[in-house]
Amino acid sequence: MNKRAFRLFEAEHISNVYARSRPTYNQEIAQHILECIQTKAKDGKHELMIEVGCGSGQATDVLAPYFHNVHATDISESQITQAKAFNKFNHINYQVGCAEEINACSASADLLVAAEAIHWFDLEKFFAEARRVLKPGGCLALIVYVHPKLTPNTSTGPQRQLTKRLTDVMKQMLYDNHSIKLVATFREMLNGYPKIFEAIPAKQKRRKIFHRIYDHWKIKDIKDFVNSMILQKNNLNTKHTDGLLQRETQNEYANEISGLVDNMNEILKIGGISPDCVISFEADFEMTVVTASEFL
Repeated sequence: MNKRAFRLFEAEHISNVYARSRPTYNQEIAQHILECIQTKAKDGKHELMIEVGCGSGQATDVLAPYFHNVHATDISESQITQAKAFNKFNHINYQVGCAEEINACSASADLLVAAEAIHWFDLEKFFAEARRVLKPGGCLALIVYVHPKLTPNTSTGPQRQLTKRLTDVMKQMLYDNHSIKLVATFREMLNGYPKIFEAIPAKQKRRKIFHRIYDHWKIKDIKDFVNSMILQKNNLNTKHTDGLLQRETQNEYANEISGLVDNMNEILKIGGISPDCVISFEADFEMTVVTASEFL
């Protein structure tokens, strides 16, 4: 991974919260990917899927039933530990690894997938690996969720107030030009990878948008997630960042995170709301698919 891909999720508590709170993927997405794979299936399943930047395995779980073997990697050992803990299948091999050096034979994969991850990769090296590991007729699938927003589940004043203020802070973190240096990366992700889409060295690239609403953001889970950001800040200020991000940017990011955490914790003190109160998270999933034969 490039220097932007620092280990945000290395702490066990952060990875645990990540595993519980990240949006999951639906069968519609899985079926669209399967329709794009041009290799032959055996006994109703394709042979090998490789996932890079797998996190704690949200996309892996949805796609695994359609393959005989699954090889899923993430640069974070803590994320891989979480993925193994939540693993429901005996044919998934979770390992620490990076997208630019995939531990797989050439022309071996029916599917190479990156869900909410390619914005951290060295694109030139990753696309070279995609060409190498995909079988003729194999498929690269890139998934990202775009235009997220929070919606109150009731019309009560406190919840609506809380949702609006959390949304404002989320927008500040993700879109504010004067915020963290990584804002360009987040903007690229939440706008559906426009620059990355153009950078894919392929004759033909296909995009499809899926819509889904998530309703599992309880107030207590949001608090947990916000407090985990403090651990991210602490991680960035220790020697354990392994030089994956320049020290100057580490410190600026840590300072920004600290301010946003304080802001969000103050917002979450609004009275009259149960910790089990649910706020809906709404987003569109956007997927880009490229078959092996289309790579230049």
